Amino acid sequence: MDFAERYLYLRSMPGGPKFTETALLPLAESAEEVVFRRGVRLLAVDTLPESVFFLMEGQVELVERDGKSRGFIGAPGAVGILALMGDCEMPYDVIAREEVVALSVDTDFFRETFEDNFDVALEIMSSLAANLAARRTQLPAGLQPPLTFPAHLARARELGLVERMLIIRRFDIFGPGALTGLTEVAQQFVEETYEAGDVLYRSGDHADMFYLLLSGSLRVEWPESVQMEGIGSPYGNLEALGSLPRGATATVAERVRLLRVPFETLVDVFEDHTDMMLAIIAQLARLVIQFTGTVFNPDIVRSSAQIPAPPAASTQIPPPDPAPPPLMTSDPK
Repeated sequence: MDFAERYLYLRSMPGGPKFTETALLPLAESAEEVVFRRGVRLLAVDTLPESVFFLMEGQVELVERDGKSRGFIGAPGAVGILALMGDCEMPYDVIAREEVVALSVDTDFFRETFEDNFDVALEIMSSLAANLAARRTQLPAGLQPPLTFPAHLARARELGLVERMLIIRRFDIFGPGALTGLTEVAQQFVEETYEAGDVLYRSGDHADMFYLLLSGSLRVEWPESVQMEGIGSPYGNLEALGSLPRGATATVAERVRLLRVPFETLVDVFEDHTDMMLAIIAQLARLVIQFTGTVFNPDIVRSSAQIPAPPAASTQIPPPDPAPPPLMTSDPK
């Protein structure tokens, strides 16, 4: 497969990231076509992936430590990307169940590509968040552990910059951020108070605001259920990160005090402090890995009895897709 064919395949691959030309060209240049015989292990459990693989022919099985099958991925699909972005070890073996032809990209090169291309990193973050948000009902309650704040931070007065920094850093999503980036984020957050009965947002609204609850509680009405969100909740932020419309209506149940910031403002900060966004990407990727099987990608990861026969091998490169689905639908780790 020559450079042009590799380029077209990566560009058109369902579930592939919406790479810019700047990012796609070096990826296609560095990709190598590899062939794995049936039974060969592409990636090993409990190891960091050294390559990511974009499957062109054949299918692989995901096998856990105890030998239990988690499912299959067929071409076109990708393996190794989530563990790479989560900076974590593979949660299972990836084994060829027939002859597999794939494009291999070195993980260090792949990481450098999305770290050096802000738009690609932003798209990856949005894709991960959107996939988790879309499976909200299957996620355990409280992805963010309950938080408590020191009494001097919970007093009913306006918080200063240092106090906002101390509070923001307690949230998992901002904890790993560098001090300079955290300072800039804290400067952008605005403190507000809402009374019981006030509507924070309605179902269908654009999720353009990022909220951190400091006191009080929200009544959140989903189409199928009602839940309460209280102190320490980074509420609705998966929708904001995923550029999704609100899926529920949030009404103040008990007087709420919160910090809020427009998501576009956060994006501007992330562009200057990419380490913060990369830390968020890693957290989201690990969440997807943690809840694979019950949450992620039920249409691609299936039991062996449900896997259809693989398509006949073809050397024809599929035409470019101008609007590929989000990245993570191809790599359910």
